Amino acid sequence: FNLVASRYEAGVFIRFVVQYYSQLPDVSVFVQADTQPSFLARIHQLHLPTLKARGISFLPLHNRRVVERNVSFWERWGHAEEVEQCWRKVAKWFGRPELFHAMSTPTVTFYCCNFFAVTRGNILRHAYWTWLAGYERFIANGTCLDHGGADRDRGKHTIAGTFEHLAHVIWGTSDALYNGPGWTPDFGRRLMAHAVT
Repeated sequence: FNLVASRYEAGVFIRFVVQYYSQLPDVSVFVQADTQPSFLARIHQLHLPTLKARGISFLPLHNRRVVERNVSFWERWGHAEEVEQCWRKVAKWFGRPELFHAMSTPTVTFYCCNFFAVTRGNILRHAYWTWLAGYERFIANGTCLDHGGADRDRGKHTIAGTFEHLAHVIWGTSDALYNGPGWTPDFGRRLMAHAVT
């Protein structure tokens, strides 16, 4: 396992899965390092029996829902084609090659900021080698593109952006347009969930 430093949370999240794949807690909470304290409080308020009773295995914990964003959003930075390549490549890697087949332009609905709870069962849907090789392919190599080396500015839009925009696909079981549950006070009982920052 080739451990590398990454300033993007996607690398930290996947590294955690690789390191603790056989020892995962019932529920893991993944969060950006700069998440506001008011949101972080939700980590300690989650109620595991409520998630289980409702059959919820992936739950965004941020309030901002982004509806039908497509890759043309990145044309202003000149990265639209690269973002599309990354979305398709990562979706295929995690077993969803058909994700955008019915769309003329790849489009997602998602919750902002890579802040979510996910069950062990959902993580284990993907084999250990998928996470490990994915880490090496996308994180250690510093790019999800077939050409060119790692690029920090481009990586913000490609690597980091892809794992944020497709979190509900990678960690959840959703289609591209996420219509599953988001955080509400109903989930705000208490659970000491394992948090990764």
